[in-house]
Amino acid sequence: MNSEDIEKTIPEEIRTLCYYRGPNGEEIPVFPYVIAVTGHRHGFGSGSSSSPRGFGEERLKDAFKRQLAGIAQKWRETSKGAAPIVLLTGLADGADQIASEAALELDERLNVKVVAVLPMERDIFRLTVENQARFDRLLARAHYSFALPLDPQNVGREAELRRVVPETEETRQRQYVQLADFLALHSHVLFAFWDGIDNQDRGGTACVVRLKLQGTDESEERADFLTYSSVGPVVQLLTPRDNEADRAEPIDSNLKFDEVPVFFWSRENLWMTDEKSRAFPNRQIMTEARRLTTPAAQQRAIKSVLEKMGQLNADAAEHYAELEPKFAQAETYLWENKANPEANLDVGSRVLVDHYLVADQLALLFQERGQNIGRRRSRDGKKGEKDKVNGYPFWVALLCFLGGILGLLGEFEQESWHDPLEWGTLGAYWFAAAVIFVIYSCASKKKLHYRHFRSRAVAEALRVQIFWRIAGISDCVSCYYRSHQIDDSEWLRATVNGLAMLLPAPEPSGFDAKTAERLTFVRDVWAYGQLAYYEKRIAERRKSGELNWWERPWFAILLYFLVIGAGPLQSRWFACVYERSGNDLLVLLGIASIGGLEALAASFFVYQAMKKQLLCHKLESDRYERMILPYDRAVLLTKKKPLSAESEEYWRQIFRQLGAEAITENADWLLTVGERELLLPR
Repeated sequence: MNSEDIEKTIPEEIRTLCYYRGPNGEEIPVFPYVIAVTGHRHGFGSGSSSSPRGFGEERLKDAFKRQLAGIAQKWRETSKGAAPIVLLTGLADGADQIASEAALELDERLNVKVVAVLPMERDIFRLTVENQARFDRLLARAHYSFALPLDPQNVGREAELRRVVPETEETRQRQYVQLADFLALHSHVLFAFWDGIDNQDRGGTACVVRLKLQGTDESEERADFLTYSSVGPVVQLLTPRDNEADRAEPIDSNLKFDEVPVFFWSRENLWMTDEKSRAFPNRQIMTEARRLTTPAAQQRAIKSVLEKMGQLNADAAEHYAELEPKFAQAETYLWENKANPEANLDVGSRVLVDHYLVADQLALLFQERGQNIGRRRSRDGKKGEKDKVNGYPFWVALLCFLGGILGLLGEFEQESWHDPLEWGTLGAYWFAAAVIFVIYSCASKKKLHYRHFRSRAVAEALRVQIFWRIAGISDCVSCYYRSHQIDDSEWLRATVNGLAMLLPAPEPSGFDAKTAERLTFVRDVWAYGQLAYYEKRIAERRKSGELNWWERPWFAILLYFLVIGAGPLQSRWFACVYERSGNDLLVLLGIASIGGLEALAASFFVYQAMKKQLLCHKLESDRYERMILPYDRAVLLTKKKPLSAESEEYWRQIFRQLGAEAITENADWLLTVGERELLLPR
C-alpha cells in the first residue's frame, strides 16, 4: 500500500501512531506500546511540615517521568525508533493531568504520544473537571482523543450527566467504570498514583488496579468466567493523601521523603485488611510484604514484552522494502481471490490488513531464511525450485561421511598421512565442521526460528480480528486467549491490544443488504477458505510423506556409525589390543560391543538434534487435522440456518466462536514449538 492510498483512507492521528515513515517516505505498519495511567484526583499531600507524608505534584511528576523515560528508552532501543509509546489517560484532575504533562515533555525526545480517552463526551466531562483551563490545554496538545460511548443504562440520560450533583453520581459512575475497563484491557502496563487503599468506589483508582490485576468483567458478559481478559503489571507510585487522618500510623514509617516510592504489582500480589484504619475497619490495602522493586519487575515482566514487540517493529522497518512487492499477492490469498474486497472494508479494517500483511510476510521470510541456511537450491523447468542440499542435516551427514573416510584411511600405515588425498579429506572434514558451526551460530544469533513463530502468531490473531470487524464484531481477540496462555502470550495480547485500541469502533447498523453482504463475505472467504486450505494441506502431507529420506534420523545414524566403527582413535586402540592378546575373536567382540554402545549414543544424539524439526512437522500436521473440525462445523451451521434478520446475531456468534477456536489453537501451537522464557521465581 503506497503513501497516497494511506493518506486518503486513514486519519492523520491514527496514521502517525500505527505507521512509521521510512527513509524513502514509505508508510510502514508498526505496533505501538501502550501504557495507561490512573490515580487520585485530589487530596495529594503538599509535602509541607504539617503534612509529612505528602509528596506534592511536582515530585510525583518527576517520579513518573523517570519511570516512563526508562521504559521509553528501552522501547526505542528494541524497536529501533520505529514505533511510539502511547499513554492512555482520562485527563481528569490530579494524576491524569500530571502524567500527561510529563509524557508531553518526553514526546520530542522519546516519541511518547498522549491519547486522551474521555469517559463521556467532551462538553459533558468538562463540567466535572475543576481545573478546566488545564484540561483544555492538555486536550488540545493530546495526539489523539475520543470519548467512550454511553453505557447502555445511560442512553437517554445525557441531561443527568450534565448535572454535576450527588443525585446523578451513579449515572456518571457507570461511565467511569467503562473507562476503568478500557484502561485495564487495552494497556500492557498500568501506572497508578495511589495510596494502596481499596475504598470500594466503582470506577475509582483502586477499581482500575483491581481490574488490571484480576481481569475485567467482560468475560462474565460472554459467560466465560475462567478467562483473564486484561491482567498485567501495575506500577504503583505511592501517593498518600492529606485526608488520611483516620490511620493510626503513617503508611510506612521507613519512607524516604526525598523520593517517591515506586512498587510493582502482579496478579499474585494479595490484598489484606487495613488494620491501621480506625474509621474503616474492613478497608482493603495492598499487602506490604508482597511489594516488588521496579528493577526486578521490569527485568521479568515489562522488559520481555518490550523486547518481543520491539523486535517485531524493528524487523518490519528493516525488511519492508523486501516485503512490499509481495503484499498484493498475499492480500489476494487473504481474500481467496474474491472480487472487490475493499467494498467490505472500513478504515479500521484497512489498518488491520496492512499490519497483517507485514506480520504474514515477515513470518514467511524468516521461515524461508531458517530453512535455507546452508541450503543450495536449483531450478527445475517443470517443477520450479527443487532442493538439492537440505541445510543442516546435509552438512552433518557430510561431516560423518568424511570422518568415516578418515577412519578407514587411518587403518593404513602412518606414512599414508603424507598422501595428498588424506590431507584433502582432512581439510574437507574441518571445512564441513566449520560450516556446521557457522550455521548454528547464525541461526542462534538471528533467532529465525522464534521470529518466524512470533510473526505468524501475530498474523493469525490479526486475521481473526479482520474478519470479526468485517462481520460487525467489536470484541478484541486478546480477550479470548485461555487462562493457561496468559503469561506466555502476554506480549501477543499487548501487540494486538495496542493496535485495536486506536481504531474507531465499527458503526452499528441494523440488518440490511450491506450487513448481509459482509456476513456472507466472511463466511465465503474465512470459513470456506480456511476449510479448503486445511484440506489441501492434509492431502499434500499424505501424498508427499513426512520427510525427505536425507532428513530422516536413520540416514544420519548410519553415517555416524562410519565414524564410530572406523574412527582413527578406535582403530588404533584395537590394533594395540590385538598386538598384546593375539586373539582375533576378542578384538571382534570388543569392536561389536563398544561400537554398538557408541552407535546407540550417536543415535540418541542425532534424535535429539532432529527432534525439534520432527516435532514441529508432526504438530503442524496434527494442527491441520484439528482445525478442520471447527471450520467444517461453522460451514455446516451457516448452511442449516440461512442469513436473515433473525439469524444475523446467530451467524456472528458462530464467527466469534470460530475465531476463539483459531486463536486458542494458534497460541497453544506457539507455546509448544516456540520458546518459553526462563524467569526467576515470583
